[in-house]
Amino acid sequence: MSLTHGEIALISEVAQNPSQWVGKTIRVVGLLNHYDMTHDIAVVEQVSRLIIDTKLLGNFGYHLGSTLMLIGDVEELEDKSNLPDMLRQSSQKCTPIVRARIARCADGLDLSLYQTALDIRRDFEKQWSEARV
Repeated sequence: MSLTHGEIALISEVAQNPSQWVGKTIRVVGLLNHYDMTHDIAVVEQVSRLIIDTKLLGNFGYHLGSTLMLIGDVEELEDKSNLPDMLRQSSQKCTPIVRARIARCADGLDLSLYQTALDIRRDFEKQWSEARV
């Protein structure tokens, strides 16, 4: 199995259309809102919430309220029994979970500027791919 780079995504994009992201590797940034060490489940938030499986990360030493950048594979969560009560009542047909393989603290990152830079990058990539055709 080869590892791929993480496509930059916003948590709100994954939450709005989860089935589009299942099977992809993504990179997201959000605030650590909840962590359950018994089930290795974290919740990060940036407008919307995203469930993170932290089993592959080993010792998860991040603090609630920290800004995290995570890279991992998106899967559809089938068994919601290990989730905290606040997430079990999700009305979504497809509940995405990111099996994080890399995490780093991004405290101090200006999320507004990050969003602006991401928009500029996406515009550039779109123009560049159209120019190549």
